[in-house]
Amino acid sequence: MMLADLGAEVIRVDPPGGTMWKTPAAKVLNRGKRRICLDLKTRNDLRIARELILSADVVIENFRPGVMDRLGLGPDWARELNPSLVYLSMPGFSSADPEFKDVQAWEAVIAAASGQFTDMGLNRVLMGINPSFSPITLASAYAATLGATGVAAALYARETTGLGDWIETPIAACLMEGLAYNAMHVEDYPERYKSLRERERDRRNMAGIPMDLSYQECQEFCDPFYRVYRCADGRFFYPVAGSHATHSPRILQLLGIWDEFKDDLGVFDAFLNTEDWPVKPEFSLSNYPCPKHWADRLSARIAEAFKTRTALEWEEIFGNNRAPGAAVRSTEEWLQSEHARVSGLIVGLKDDDLEGLSGMGPLAWFHGDDRVDGRRIHQEDEDGAAIISELANRPVSFRETRPQNSNNREPALAGIKILDLCNVLAGPQISSTLVRFGADVLALGSIHSTMDPWNTVIYGLQVNQGKRSALVDIKSPEGRKVLDALLRKVDIVTYNGPDRQLADLGLDPERLHKINPDLILCKLDCYGGTRDGPRSHH
Repeated sequence: MMLADLGAEVIRVDPPGGTMWKTPAAKVLNRGKRRICLDLKTRNDLRIARELILSADVVIENFRPGVMDRLGLGPDWARELNPSLVYLSMPGFSSADPEFKDVQAWEAVIAAASGQFTDMGLNRVLMGINPSFSPITLASAYAATLGATGVAAALYARETTGLGDWIETPIAACLMEGLAYNAMHVEDYPERYKSLRERERDRRNMAGIPMDLSYQECQEFCDPFYRVYRCADGRFFYPVAGSHATHSPRILQLLGIWDEFKDDLGVFDAFLNTEDWPVKPEFSLSNYPCPKHWADRLSARIAEAFKTRTALEWEEIFGNNRAPGAAVRSTEEWLQSEHARVSGLIVGLKDDDLEGLSGMGPLAWFHGDDRVDGRRIHQEDEDGAAIISELANRPVSFRETRPQNSNNREPALAGIKILDLCNVLAGPQISSTLVRFGADVLALGSIHSTMDPWNTVIYGLQVNQGKRSALVDIKSPEGRKVLDALLRKVDIVTYNGPDRQLADLGLDPERLHKINPDLILCKLDCYGGTRDGPRSHH
């Protein structure tokens, strides 16, 4: 679906009788694909499948290891006849896993085997409901993203070498990417980085106290800037601002209670050792987590303040004043919300069976590209006859290969230089993923500590692997010169934040084009879509 959204021609092969998963969700995932039904256990349909594979640039399959080989459609056979083919296998478990490789790995099986039902949140642990079933398809989501990235990298490398590749993306391994921050264990973890919930969990374990907290009791162990608050209309609002030097003070200012705390709370260098913290203020709002006595005091006053307006009023105030937070919505409310529709985060789709079908917009898109809205859902085997008739005119997708030792090939993105200007998790994860394909990444951080080491260092164990780093104040004249010099030398800049911040940082597209016309800006934000909406700059 992601590759189709980006313009690829996709042919989906369904089994006899069509897909087993006949739901509107399956329709959305199959948008923009032509479809043919084939019985791979019959000689004629197997021949058609082989011809389709040999005429393709990319093959994607998610059977257990060895199944495609037994059908005579495996990567060795396909790539021997077409060396330029990119072949993506997505088994549940790795073909190198002697214990689980033959398991039929449905989503819940992978989740159970890999820890999703036990490592997905401290609330569950403290409430004593582990293991806890979750219907969230994290494993498939991460696997799809990493699989699509691998295909794109292999296609890029093929432009130089003429050679394709065989990529295996085990779905269980991809799930571990998502669980890294939940399941990470750090030896000699400094006590000051333990959240209130982690400390309560440890206290109960040491004293043999049952994990029997109610959900509301769990909230009392959440950081005051990381919990939900009830508003005047009875709805909840969720501020998300722990560990940031400007967000937490800004929230207290917007709530009208900053004056009560500014003498005792402030912002000092979060990277100071605790013994070097100043006497006043007693605690820095850029530190995480908040000590228990301050958490209790702050959360009580924040709760009172939130009751003075409705959740949607607070959402508008937060969004317009550069503070992170949102009213808590149901899925149905989000699907029907003005911003989701206007921005293209939710798009309308054309289906012969279901009127008014809609689904998520593209997960990645090029600037100005809005082709997904209104994409048609093809019916099962609708295109079968046309696809078969076209095969006679579809030559093997073969490219001239350049002689080289296939055991000594460079990584797909070797020579690509990336300037990483991201923080927290999702932003740094972009270049962290591309590092594994051979990209050379320089992570540029600020000389001013805007976030607590818990965020930049502990999370950084995962998202900063393989990167070089430097600290530069790109808002100063000297720092801007350094930034501009780097922009002339790199291929890609990654940045996570709304459009309104780009110009202030010297990253607006017009300026970047003047400095380096070949530069690619990869921007990740919270609410942006293919079009501007009322919350695009929140």
